[in-house]
Amino acid sequence: MNIRIINGVTIISTGDSTGGKKNKHGHAGINFDKRSQKFRAEINHKRKKWHLGYALTVEEAVVLRKEAEIHVKQGNFIEWYTNERKVKKDGKND
Repeated sequence: MNIRIINGVTIISTGDSTGGKKNKHGHAGINFDKRSQKFRAEINHKRKKWHLGYALTVEEAVVLRKEAEIHVKQGNFIEWYTNERKVKKDGKND
Protein backbone atom coordinates (compact mmCIF):
# COMPACT_ATOMS: atom_id res chain seq x y z
CA MET A 1 0.00 0.00 0.00
CA ASN A 2 1.28 3.45 -0.93
CA ILE A 3 -0.03 6.54 0.88
CA ARG A 4 0.83 10.03 -0.37
CA ILE A 5 -0.48 13.52 0.27
CA ILE A 6 -0.69 15.80 -2.77
CA ASN A 7 -2.04 19.33 -2.41
CA GLY A 8 -3.69 18.39 0.88
CA VAL A 9 -5.44 15.33 -0.59
CA THR A 10 -4.52 11.88 0.74
CA ILE A 11 -4.00 9.38 -2.07
CA ILE A 12 -4.03 5.69 -1.13
CA SER A 13 -2.79 3.21 -3.71
CA THR A 14 -3.12 -0.52 -3.19
CA GLY A 15 -0.70 -1.23 -6.01
CA ASP A 16 -3.33 -2.49 -8.45
CA SER A 17 -3.63 0.96 -10.12
CA THR A 18 -5.91 1.22 -13.11
CA GLY A 19 -4.26 -1.45 -15.20
CA GLY A 20 -5.27 0.68 -18.16
CA LYS A 21 -3.33 2.03 -21.09
CA LYS A 22 -0.71 4.54 -20.07
CA ASN A 23 0.37 7.42 -22.25
CA LYS A 24 3.71 9.20 -22.53
CA HIS A 25 2.99 10.99 -19.22
CA GLY A 26 2.93 7.61 -17.48
CA HIS A 27 -0.61 7.88 -16.11
CA ALA A 28 -3.82 6.35 -17.41
CA GLY A 29 -6.57 8.86 -18.15
CA ILE A 30 -4.28 11.90 -18.38
CA ASN A 31 -3.78 13.62 -21.74
CA PHE A 32 -2.33 16.95 -22.80
CA ASP A 33 -4.80 19.21 -24.61
CA LYS A 34 -2.84 21.31 -27.10
CA ARG A 35 -5.67 23.79 -27.59
CA SER A 36 -5.95 24.77 -23.93
CA GLN A 37 -2.32 23.94 -23.06
CA LYS A 38 -3.56 22.01 -20.02
CA PHE A 39 -3.70 18.40 -18.89
CA ARG A 40 -7.10 16.74 -19.19
CA ALA A 41 -8.18 14.05 -16.72
CA GLU A 42 -10.73 11.43 -17.79
CA ILE A 43 -12.06 8.11 -16.57
CA ASN A 44 -14.11 5.38 -18.22
CA HIS A 45 -17.04 4.19 -16.14
CA LYS A 46 -19.97 2.06 -17.25
CA ARG A 47 -18.85 2.21 -20.88
CA LYS A 48 -18.80 6.01 -20.90
CA LYS A 49 -15.86 8.43 -20.86
CA TRP A 50 -16.23 11.03 -18.07
CA HIS A 51 -14.36 14.33 -18.23
CA LEU A 52 -12.92 15.12 -14.79
CA GLY A 53 -11.37 18.49 -15.49
CA TYR A 54 -8.32 20.37 -16.68
CA ALA A 55 -5.14 20.99 -14.71
CA LEU A 56 -1.98 23.01 -15.26
CA THR A 57 0.31 20.13 -14.23
CA VAL A 58 0.34 16.36 -14.61
CA GLU A 59 0.38 16.02 -10.83
CA GLU A 60 -2.84 18.03 -10.43
CA ALA A 61 -4.53 15.98 -13.16
CA VAL A 62 -3.45 12.77 -11.41
CA VAL A 63 -5.12 14.00 -8.21
CA LEU A 64 -8.38 14.50 -10.13
CA ARG A 65 -8.11 11.02 -11.65
CA LYS A 66 -7.21 9.28 -8.37
CA GLU A 67 -10.13 10.92 -6.57
CA ALA A 68 -12.48 9.65 -9.28
CA GLU A 69 -10.96 6.15 -9.05
CA ILE A 70 -11.71 6.09 -5.32
CA HIS A 71 -15.37 6.90 -5.97
CA VAL A 72 -15.60 4.27 -8.72
CA LYS A 73 -14.30 1.66 -6.26
CA GLN A 74 -16.74 2.86 -3.58
CA GLY A 75 -19.62 2.56 -6.05
CA ASN A 76 -20.77 6.17 -5.76
CA PHE A 77 -18.99 7.70 -8.75
CA ILE A 78 -22.04 9.04 -10.62
CA GLU A 79 -23.47 10.68 -7.51
CA TRP A 80 -20.05 12.19 -6.64
CA TYR A 81 -19.50 13.38 -10.24
CA THR A 82 -22.94 15.00 -10.40
CA ASN A 83 -22.36 16.81 -7.10
CA GLU A 84 -18.85 17.93 -8.11
CA ARG A 85 -20.14 19.34 -11.42
CA LYS A 86 -22.95 21.19 -9.61
CA VAL A 87 -20.48 22.69 -7.11
CA LYS A 88 -18.16 23.83 -9.90
CA LYS A 89 -21.06 25.21 -11.94
CA ASP A 90 -22.45 27.16 -8.95
CA GLY A 91 -18.98 28.33 -8.00
CA LYS A 92 -19.33 26.99 -4.45
CA ASN A 93 -16.55 25.31 -2.48
CA ASP A 94 -18.21 23.15 0.18
